[in-house]
Amino acid sequence: MTRRAFISVIFVVVSSAAVRGAAIPESKRLESRILLTISAPADNTMKLPTDVAVDQQGRVCVADGVNDRVVCFAPDGQFDRSFSHIGNEPLSNPIALTFDASGQLWIADNGNHRIVVASPLGKLIEVIALPDDNTGKRADPTGIALGPKGARTYIVDNDHHRLLIRDNTSGAFTTLGEKGRSLSQFEWPFMVDVGSNGTVRISETIGARVQCLDAQNRWTQSISGWGVELGKLYRPKGIAIDAKGRIFVSDSTLGVVQVFGPFGKTIGVLTDETGQILRFEHPMGICFDSRGRLLVVETRKNRVAVVEIGADGRGRP
Repeated sequence: MTRRAFISVIFVVVSSAAVRGAAIPESKRLESRILLTISAPADNTMKLPTDVAVDQQGRVCVADGVNDRVVCFAPDGQFDRSFSHIGNEPLSNPIALTFDASGQLWIADNGNHRIVVASPLGKLIEVIALPDDNTGKRADPTGIALGPKGARTYIVDNDHHRLLIRDNTSGAFTTLGEKGRSLSQFEWPFMVDVGSNGTVRISETIGARVQCLDAQNRWTQSISGWGVELGKLYRPKGIAIDAKGRIFVSDSTLGVVQVFGPFGKTIGVLTDETGQILRFEHPMGICFDSRGRLLVVETRKNRVAVVEIGADGRGRP
């Protein structure tokens, strides 16, 4: 799915009793609250941001691809700086990003069909060229995640329906996936996250599911399917795995974040303290910070919501 295609579905509205808070059973409500929202100054606003990452010190960076830049904020949410170059390398439509354990920022520089790695001070560390597909078309990176200890980099190649896995020691790539609807096939995968045990989860936007790999890169299962009912996905985009192995998935069209167990069981949906679904304005990339708070990019609002989830997943902290 090209960026133009993703933008074209931003303002689709789905109306269903199944996605209204009153229809959510109490056992499926994960009580949460938005602590704050993070946005750039009015004279330097973001435009349709797509992903967010947080380092160990709490610094927040956001992919602001329409503006060909990355925007960074201090741990308290105050605007810090933005940059459109890493060293002498210009960014073009950065869509996804992640931090490694040392604080280096890895950027899926979509318009340049590559990955760019920057130091915590913004200096260029590495430019990683991505392999073309088997017809010679350039990669379309829309999601990026690092495996345990940074041994591997997982890159979603959206337009070519595949996952690229880079061995960060040798630099060699392994390619998985092709277009299709079976397990191990994709219909426009979008983002990826890796659990602490090495399990890999990939959101599949048009396929409306999450595909799963184990730590040995073996396909294990797919989670969910197309629909608007609780436990179903319409346009899954962001994906994040928490410390318990639970899988959080943002649905850009339904405007919600749903939660699944490590093996795919539907746990529930984020709600407020009254039991109503916690609504987001076209949620995209999501991630957890070191305090266990969930950060959600609200693309339509050009901001990031910082969400506190109850200690037991249901009640208040």
